[in-house]
Amino acid sequence: MVTNNKTPAPDWDALRAQLMARKRAVYAELSAYPCQIAGCDIQFQLLSEKRDALIAAIARLDAARDSGGAPTAFLESAPDPDAPHP
Repeated sequence: MVTNNKTPAPDWDALRAQLMARKRAVYAELSAYPCQIAGCDIQFQLLSEKRDALIAAIARLDAARDSGGAPTAFLESAPDPDAPHP
């Protein structure tokens, strides 16, 4: 996410709230997912990977905030948790 002069830079709380909302949405989708045969359902596996990526992003955000970094630096260096995994 790139900020410009017209858009104020996001703060840590807003970034964390956005990631937490995305995480809650993935958890809701996972909990509503029908039973599957373990290891055989690609969509369920992709949702699980997205959940793990969001958990990691929240941990990176908390660490960056606690070390005194700038939110814009976090945004520029953070991978997109919705990006497909290689």
